[in-house]
Amino acid sequence: MTRDPTISTLPRTQWRRALRPLPVHLALGSLEIQETPDLTTAMVRGIQCYYNHPFQAKRKKGRLLWSRGEVELYHYPTRRNRKGALLLIPSLINKSTIFDLLPDISLIRALKAAGYDCYLIDWGYPTQDREQKTLQSLIERRLLPAAAIAAAHHGAPLNALGYCMGGLFLTAAALKETSLFKTLIFLATPWNFKSGKDLFSSQAKTSLSFLIKTKEGEKPSPLSARQIQVFFAALNGDRIARKFATFAAMDQKSPEACRFVAVEDWLNDGPDLPASLVEDCLRRWYLENQPGRRQWHVGTTQIDPSKISVPVLNVLPSRDRVVPEFSARALAEAIPGSTFLKPDCGHIGLITSRSAAKKVVAPMIEWLDKQNLLS
Repeated sequence: MTRDPTISTLPRTQWRRALRPLPVHLALGSLEIQETPDLTTAMVRGIQCYYNHPFQAKRKKGRLLWSRGEVELYHYPTRRNRKGALLLIPSLINKSTIFDLLPDISLIRALKAAGYDCYLIDWGYPTQDREQKTLQSLIERRLLPAAAIAAAHHGAPLNALGYCMGGLFLTAAALKETSLFKTLIFLATPWNFKSGKDLFSSQAKTSLSFLIKTKEGEKPSPLSARQIQVFFAALNGDRIARKFATFAAMDQKSPEACRFVAVEDWLNDGPDLPASLVEDCLRRWYLENQPGRRQWHVGTTQIDPSKISVPVLNVLPSRDRVVPEFSARALAEAIPGSTFLKPDCGHIGLITSRSAAKKVVAPMIEWLDKQNLLS
């Protein structure tokens, strides 16, 4: 494999902070392979290969434009054919590096090549930021100031993209400060939480019950990255064994193996989240379904997507296990004139899969170009 200058390596003795707690991942994987000892062996070998793999992505951050608390705003300018600018808003669950994972898995690089400046919000470590304790303070005192700085720097309203819960934040921001945004893109953004029959909703409600049962006067603990990993592992418990068995069979020096490691590193390196913010999200969204019932307010603003008047693109991956299609489709159907894109991929694959460039990124840029011409 030709060495890429954006790649560095870890000493083989330095194990990754991943798959925590390991016994849970092994147990979930074993559900798939109860009577297949060869697959068990391959899974364990694959996990060992992952832990000891020397690959580590080395990324160059954009120019730091603004920071407040833990939140940072980075600027990635395009060098030619400038068409506009896009603000990228990640989820809180995982790090913002999903938008620039590798040279060949990078939404930021694709957008820049197409002529769009990128502004990236990074949430940092939310437990260390007093203004990330509630949804209202996160949106009003972190997201909106960052968006205002980006728009002022660009000199015009922004195109903006929200991924997963980042799309919920974007919906609220766009309704509170309409002058900041030119178009909106929602990637796998949940909106209707009414059903609760899917596994993720059930886990979310269980987590809420633990938070609200904290003894009187006792300060609730943050939701740790370890707990979050268990949630997502349970969603894909039937795939853990085959995923790592497949990895064990790869040429460990191949680009394919490096891509696997990069995605797993991102999945397993999320931050802890403040208990108060988690409870706020779980109670308002999963328990009370305030967005789906159009009863979610941020401050005095009702977050009613039917009042969004700018062009909107909703990306609804058809094999999403984290955000069920009915939940994301509810947002798309609530926005007048919303455009749908339904790629055949999963929640993470819509950015990281081999087919993402063709099925998601290219149509998204084509849509942005069209809006740019119409404006």
